[in-house]
Amino acid sequence: MNDIEQEMAKLESDERALEQAANALNRLADVAEKFYAALWPEKPSVREAKLTTLESREDQDLKETIQGREETLEEWKDIGPRERAFLEKENSKKPSGSGS
Repeated sequence: MNDIEQEMAKLESDERALEQAANALNRLADVAEKFYAALWPEKPSVREAKLTTLESREDQDLKETIQGREETLEEWKDIGPRERAFLEKENSKKPSGSGS
């Protein structure tokens, strides 16, 4: 073999050695990636928070007050059963008619 062929053979063996080293480093990188993925798993993506609340009775009353309510004049003038009973009781206490 002449000098050029010997140098070419050395280059080819160096090239094979570098390829083996690169393959070994790639395998080590894969192992390291799996190792660290097991230690610190990737966090899931964060979703936007959705807040829900229950409306209290006070909130419903306030909303009704702000928005208004459809009521007729008769509903405004109408009295409830307790008021009606009170007025009847008061009227029965009053003396009726003239007398002495």
